[in-house]
Amino acid sequence: MFQNIFKPIIIKNICIKNRIVFPAFNTSYATEQGFVKPRLLRFHTNVSKGEVGLNIVGATSVSKEGRVNFYGLRIDDNKFIPGLKKLFTTIQKNGAIPAIQLTHAGSQTTSMVIDSKPVAPSSIPTCFGDTPRALERHEIKRIIKDFGNSALRAEIAGAKAIELHAAHGYLIHQFLSPLTNKRIDDFGGSLINRIRFLKDIIIEIKDKIRNDTILLCRLSAEEFRNGGITIEYSKLIAKEIEKCGVDIIDVTAGIYGQKHIVYPTTNKYRNIRIDLASKIKSVINIPVICSGHISNLSQAENILEKRKADFIALGRALIADPLLIKKTRKKQYHLIKKCTWCNKCVYDWQSRNSLHCPVNPEI
Repeated sequence: MFQNIFKPIIIKNICIKNRIVFPAFNTSYATEQGFVKPRLLRFHTNVSKGEVGLNIVGATSVSKEGRVNFYGLRIDDNKFIPGLKKLFTTIQKNGAIPAIQLTHAGSQTTSMVIDSKPVAPSSIPTCFGDTPRALERHEIKRIIKDFGNSALRAEIAGAKAIELHAAHGYLIHQFLSPLTNKRIDDFGGSLINRIRFLKDIIIEIKDKIRNDTILLCRLSAEEFRNGGITIEYSKLIAKEIEKCGVDIIDVTAGIYGQKHIVYPTTNKYRNIRIDLASKIKSVINIPVICSGHISNLSQAENILEKRKADFIALGRALIADPLLIKKTRKKQYHLIKKCTWCNKCVYDWQSRNSLHCPVNPEI
């Protein structure tokens, strides 16, 4: 019944047992210092036991000033490796491929979180409140190295895949977007220059990690803002980063000032990422992940069958019921806890709260 979903795929000698991905989701289950807490271990244990193929630990900051929120994970120092090693070991032990998303918040954080003024390619205000300080060239070079060193730490800790967060308005996205990158040096101006920061990060990471570690990149393929990133621009980005050695592109849309697009709750934006993923897939030769308001395996199978994507990310649906895949495979449809798309899981982590789900209060 779900022959495409349960078809294994081998990438870089790593066998991913099926096409379902738990995407990088910021849970705020870390300590105030950025260490792994038992609650985060329990969360990813439940997700990986639910038979996902790839389990991505979300929004882990590569630089101290790049932390997303008060209880976000960090990987900017070797002291974070032991906790992450325990987390990745737990994920793999329970049958999923352990992955981590490397992030720098850029201007999408606050001075209260990082104890300094947020930084960005250019000094342009965001919906997060603080007007950021434009990065100096030497700081850009340092952050590129931070990504490389963090990727190496992730690999040492046992991650089999590493995702770069180049979406949703975070720092890499800020360099890519004409709306937030007004630089006049070789990191801004032309399209090629705006891609340079991401390409240099990929090159730095490829120089640090083993050849068999999978490298993903999450892109907001459309900003849906006048003068912002368009699908045609994203096609060019996708082709460029494929040449640099990215193995999978994870397609999303929007920035955090557009929650109705980033976390769609209505039919109006429900299927936009399917179309975007299909368009990105049409111009590259590497696998594509599709996400966004996909609630069951029937929907996922239909997308895969039509060859619009190679993987399907189930985020909120698996938060509501981590055993969704297992219950579907056993035809226990009546036992599935269905996501209501209330988005409490999303809104909680953006405050001082941690992730909660009304449908699954035990998570």
